[in-house]
Amino acid sequence: MPAEPIRSLADLLDDPPPDPTRRRLLLLGGLMALGFVGLAGRLWHLQIAQGEQLRRQAVYQRLRQVEITPTRGVIVDRNGLILARNRPTCAVGVVPADLPRDPLPVYRRLERLLGVPAAMIQQKVVQRRTDLYTPIIVQSDVRPEVVYQIEERRLDLPGVHVLVEGLRDYPEGPVTAHLLGYVGPLTEEQYQRLQAADPPYRFNDRVGQAGLEQQYEPVLRGRPGRKGVEVDPAGREVRVLEVRPAQPGYNLVLTVDLPLQREAVRLLSEDLPAVESASVVALDPRNGQVLALVHLPSYDSNRLVRGLSLEEFAALQNDPRAPLLNGALTFAFPPGGVFHVLTGLAGLSRGVIRPTTQIVCTGGFTLRNRYNPGDDAHFPCWGVHGPQDMVSALANSCQTYFYQVGGGDPRGDRPGVGIEALADLARAFGLGAPTGIDLPGEGTGLVPTPAWKRQVFRQDWYRGDTYMVSVGQGPLTVTPLQLAVAIAAIANGGTVYQPQVVQKIVDAQGQVVRPFAPRPIRRLSLDPAALAAIRQGLRATFQRGQTPTGARFTGLALGLAPGGLDLAGVAGQAEGLVDGRPVRHGWFAGFAPAGDPLIAVAVFLRRSQRPEQAARVGAGLLRLYLTGAEGPGIT
Repeated sequence: MPAEPIRSLADLLDDPPPDPTRRRLLLLGGLMALGFVGLAGRLWHLQIAQGEQLRRQAVYQRLRQVEITPTRGVIVDRNGLILARNRPTCAVGVVPADLPRDPLPVYRRLERLLGVPAAMIQQKVVQRRTDLYTPIIVQSDVRPEVVYQIEERRLDLPGVHVLVEGLRDYPEGPVTAHLLGYVGPLTEEQYQRLQAADPPYRFNDRVGQAGLEQQYEPVLRGRPGRKGVEVDPAGREVRVLEVRPAQPGYNLVLTVDLPLQREAVRLLSEDLPAVESASVVALDPRNGQVLALVHLPSYDSNRLVRGLSLEEFAALQNDPRAPLLNGALTFAFPPGGVFHVLTGLAGLSRGVIRPTTQIVCTGGFTLRNRYNPGDDAHFPCWGVHGPQDMVSALANSCQTYFYQVGGGDPRGDRPGVGIEALADLARAFGLGAPTGIDLPGEGTGLVPTPAWKRQVFRQDWYRGDTYMVSVGQGPLTVTPLQLAVAIAAIANGGTVYQPQVVQKIVDAQGQVVRPFAPRPIRRLSLDPAALAAIRQGLRATFQRGQTPTGARFTGLALGLAPGGLDLAGVAGQAEGLVDGRPVRHGWFAGFAPAGDPLIAVAVFLRRSQRPEQAARVGAGLLRLYLTGAEGPGIT
């Protein structure tokens, strides 16, 4: 076929048709250039911008620093008997960094093994995900058979680890619960606050939540150590590279006598549930050391350590008897007849009466209202005691006698001590203020005065108010601990000691780190003759007889001091209103031996019908401490 002729010069100048292969090559080259640029940028980002961070992460996936939890210090009584120790147990934890991308199947497998809902496990991990390499405890005190199942299925449970931890154990359980408290997981508020501690706390740490465990947390805790380990791809330890050991916490040696503590619980338990709650505080009057401190109802510290369900914990919190609170130092009530000791001492010291001064008890008296004759006030006594002097009135707990010692004769023939002098003496013996005991949660009680009444109620103080305070009634309130401190000061001649529960702090080798010396708060200048008369009346509480003035008495603790034991004490009853209804409480305060006291005791029974109940408990503890025998009155 002949070639097509050239029709014009423009035909010679036109570009040849585009080559599609060349276009594809150019596009491919451009894309490759962009890819190399992106790759170079990514390499720069990984090696330069994030290089150090990724290197640390890679190393940490193979080499980790693991914190070693210190061993918490143990707590023993004055005789070396164990009260709080550590029990090795297994816990199951989750390390977020070792979990798969979708951890929900792992959580569900754990739910079947542990009984912990998968949603709860997920919530714990999410809340604590700021630290990817610290195990998040899912469950403590795991049964051995469950541990075996988890170890056997470790390939199905990536990120799940079995850990060994020391779980706090209290051999005496409820017997020492209010004294020792318990150790529990950190709350969110505690975790945030304790970040400033030295060393800071981790979210898995346990902390003292009550009692001595809370008070001496920094002493008992110890200092964590660290170890460098190599781990496999599943995050399990392969090799230990270095170790900085933890420093164990110091141990506490208490002043408490465990056999006496047990006996106090046993005696009080006999009165439950007939009484709503009960407390005992026993002190050494020579130095203020706490020999026993009990409040019932109690709780089992071990149950709180292991963990309660929400329903179980709510039941404890909502119990109207408040078993979680240490009523021996928290709750304050009118002291009733046991306050007669201070009223009598005030009257004798100020010369208002003499030991032989007699006041006739006819079962009470009426205070006439001069401004409104129809509005007279009656002040009853629990019995008709006839002529009474100081000794017989203390033994009989005669209210008529002490009404008039404090407030004067109702006819105005004889002045009384007066409210200001009574309040001054009560405060001098430690009432109306915290004692300073080394336990948390102490109450203050109340010593009322005319100034207090004007400030709170905007009312004047009347003689009837003084009468009520003189017999331990009205707005006057004390805690069992405060009463124990006061009766101990009567026992030792006038030294008010700060009560102390810890005798010394020792290290793991038994070396004393810190001893605790007695701490006298004040030394009262008491009239020896007045004190002797009070002690004679306290002895008469355990007797029946007649004083040299002819006053007859039958002590409220008659028969509770067999075999010639030299016991001294006072029993009484206080009245109050609960929900508008009158209730009665029983008190006892005493010491032994009366001539050279070694122990002072205060007993409180809430909603007790007779003061003899409290006297039975107090006398039983005094007898046990002196002789080791139970004697009558202890069934």
